[in-house]
Amino acid sequence: MNQVDSAAIRLCMRTKNVFLQLLPATIFLVSLAYGSSSAALDLSSSYYKLNIQGIEYLSACEPEELEILYGELLRSSVVRPERAWAAIHTLLCGPNNIPTRQLIEKIVVPRIQQTSTGTGDEPEMKVSRRTEELISALIREGKAWNTSVQADEGKLLLHYQTNEACMSSVRLAYTTSAWKIVELAEACD
Repeated sequence: MNQVDSAAIRLCMRTKNVFLQLLPATIFLVSLAYGSSSAALDLSSSYYKLNIQGIEYLSACEPEELEILYGELLRSSVVRPERAWAAIHTLLCGPNNIPTRQLIEKIVVPRIQQTSTGTGDEPEMKVSRRTEELISALIREGKAWNTSVQADEGKLLLHYQTNEACMSSVRLAYTTSAWKIVELAEACD
């Protein structure tokens, strides 16, 4: 191998490394611009703010909140974070329309465990079938606040506040080629 070939190989390797470093930021910016459903995310729109005892919380779909959530996802070091992001972004920010419902239907397992509890109550657990009502209820359309995502034994746990009294969580697990919603929980005061 001559010096020209060696230099070309080094240049290709550096270009590949720069590309891999910029890939997460590129995915994030594309998701902000186009969203993960058929409708584009309108960055000029204002989402609902949640006011709890005089403290105002931004929607999870505001650009600065999306950036924080995406950073948490990347720090979790899960497999295929770009696919997880597509699911999370669609759940939180997608419009409740046919394309979004079809996408969510594909990622919810047919029989899903649901847990609900209220203050002072025993948790109620049940297994539900994937229905149109369940799919529509999962789509938040920007009505989610205090959002976080964390890795838990190879799965992702997405937490968000649905109103001033309730927190919800969605557990996602990576199957052969996709992130699937495998468990739902809600706790209310």
